[in-house]
Amino acid sequence: MSCCCNCTVYQRVLDIMKKNEINVKKSRLSVSVVIPTYKDEKYINKTLKDVKSVLEKMGFDYEIIVVVDGLIDGTFNIVSELSKRLKKIKTVAYKVNRGKGYALRQGFSLAKGDLIGFIDADGQIKAQAIESALKKLTNSDADMVIGSKKHLLSKVVYSTERRILSKMSQFFIKLLFNVGVSDTQAGLKMFKRKVIGEIGPRLTVDRFAIDIEILSVAKFMGYKNIEEIPIEVKSVDHGGQKIIQTISFVDLFKTFSDSLKIFYQLRIDKFYSLNNKDKWIKLDKPDHSPR
Repeated sequence: MSCCCNCTVYQRVLDIMKKNEINVKKSRLSVSVVIPTYKDEKYINKTLKDVKSVLEKMGFDYEIIVVVDGLIDGTFNIVSELSKRLKKIKTVAYKVNRGKGYALRQGFSLAKGDLIGFIDADGQIKAQAIESALKKLTNSDADMVIGSKKHLLSKVVYSTERRILSKMSQFFIKLLFNVGVSDTQAGLKMFKRKVIGEIGPRLTVDRFAIDIEILSVAKFMGYKNIEEIPIEVKSVDHGGQKIIQTISFVDLFKTFSDSLKIFYQLRIDKFYSLNNKDKWIKLDKPDHSPR
């Protein structure tokens, strides 16, 4: 009886030590979440609060880098006011819209975290997925963790037209790049710092094909351990109206042409090789630097 009690006490001590070890490990890690935003004044406030809530709940030291991709509406003013009160929110902005890819490249270049990632600003992907991504990234050997609308546990509200376009684009992407994931385009991805530190300077795409370029360059550099997690994608509510933001056919065409450019740089030009470092694109200084 005494032995059993001792064993129980010993196991409890081990459990406490293990829990404390995990907490210490977490406290030593820092997280940078980049949020590229363009004309998102309707959603950005809630998205920032949701992301902040998730990161604080997990106990990581963190920063949120909001890249305002064009001073078109009131998004910059909203984020600037928040950043004055919440020092962990940093704001970067430039006057002319450059595209999601360019915004991400700016954010990555400024990120200081041990774990670096991004989530879309419109709130269609629930911020709670960040928690799942960070847990997977810290508790596995994954180089990166990405959200996937194709995951069996994902909950996705999309129109039939959007689903058809998604299937067509994913077939095309698999044909050209075969990066080994079921969904390249979901707006949630998290990386270990070393991975994005090596990939970031090589990136060239300014718009929506940035996800394809990130995954393709990662594979080219040997980072093949990619974990997919389920996400919840829902319509955003504005004034009682449910809105699903869509990509226009013009954007689809640009994504197609950028994908061909990535393929050329990857397979023919060998642009992403270290030997071509002098050709890598340097970013312009933003009109409004982090604050």
